[in-house]
Amino acid sequence: MAERNIITWLKKNITTHRDPFFSIRWDRLISHSDIQSQIKKNRKAHQLYCYIESSLAHQHAKLINLTLRKAFANLTEDDLANVAGFSNDKKGTPRQKAYFHAHHTLQYYVRRDILEHKSRAARLNAFRRWIDVADILFSRNCYEGGMLVSVTLNLLDSYLRCEDELPAISRKKLNHLLDMYSPAGNFKRLRQHIKDHQSEDSLPLVTVIGKDLTFIDENLNTLQNNMNAFLLAWKDQKKAEKQQMQAGAGREGDALTKKHLRIYHGHKARSAVKPEKDQPKTKEKDKKKEFSIEELLAVPADKVPAEYNAMRSNYLAAVQEKLDFIKTLLPAKKATLPDLPRELQSAYEQTEKRFRENGLDSLLEGADANNRKSRLYSEKLLPGFFSRGGRSAEKHWQQLFTYTNTFSA
Repeated sequence: MAERNIITWLKKNITTHRDPFFSIRWDRLISHSDIQSQIKKNRKAHQLYCYIESSLAHQHAKLINLTLRKAFANLTEDDLANVAGFSNDKKGTPRQKAYFHAHHTLQYYVRRDILEHKSRAARLNAFRRWIDVADILFSRNCYEGGMLVSVTLNLLDSYLRCEDELPAISRKKLNHLLDMYSPAGNFKRLRQHIKDHQSEDSLPLVTVIGKDLTFIDENLNTLQNNMNAFLLAWKDQKKAEKQQMQAGAGREGDALTKKHLRIYHGHKARSAVKPEKDQPKTKEKDKKKEFSIEELLAVPADKVPAEYNAMRSNYLAAVQEKLDFIKTLLPAKKATLPDLPRELQSAYEQTEKRFRENGLDSLLEGADANNRKSRLYSEKLLPGFFSRGGRSAEKHWQQLFTYTNTFSA
């Protein structure tokens, strides 16, 4: 078979109608030893390799960024207020379900782009590129997209175990991202980063939003339970006092007339306390009444103690806090997001079809096969010492793969 030529291949395969899964064919090409040799020894081929990698990383980032932003922009205040929908698909609103469907589809897209290959070198090249995608998303304030990719890579690495085969710059990026997305301290590091780099175009992390709203709802539930317990105890106390007064009136006999009793008790006089055998038995469910929040809020302020009114004020303040927080997540005026380029839209639609047919975890079957270590970056693609200007391998790859903010797709 004639030797492949990377430059000829690119001229033939990059057309005006881009292949939506060009990256898969590209990684397959990189897995061949003759192509690796050209990238290593030919300066122009090496530069083309780095340019294509940069371009693909930014295209992947664009797909994830725009897809997630559009899905999030469709959420309303009512959707965000439905906290249960963030942790339970069955309890989600239609728009919440649509958001998480898009999220899972993109996870499938990342997994397939890497695991489609049987070649270790092809998988390694794709894996490294997705680290750059996560880094691009993070640097552009798409925190949800950055976490989606980073967590997916962390999962796949538990099968592939390829971290020590990556360039040092790639390992550093991945470790940094995983540290930033660590849930330790309720995402303390990520929260601090977002606070220090506030931006109007930030796409917040849905996981963090869900936790914050869950905390607010738990506080509301506690306040409601306290109001319910207080009102029950207060009503029981009033009832006991009333019964005591009625019992006392019965012992006085004729000292008080029925007319006096009506005035004293404020309602139609009842006879003195009946013998126990004549008392209707109270059902257990009537002893412990659970008031609805509407009932708790509707109690007239002048009919209950000041302490209850203070508890009610605290509850209403917490409700307002939740509403204010939700408003901060939704801009007053939604920006018009651009459509995906045709090839990226096609890639998403085809991925969605595969995801519906196969499920998210189908790609993990046999993912740990062929884990023989690759020397792709330590030897196969690395130019000679003098060809790389006397730089160490670490500095060479650092220079070539540090393009997050210098290239725009």
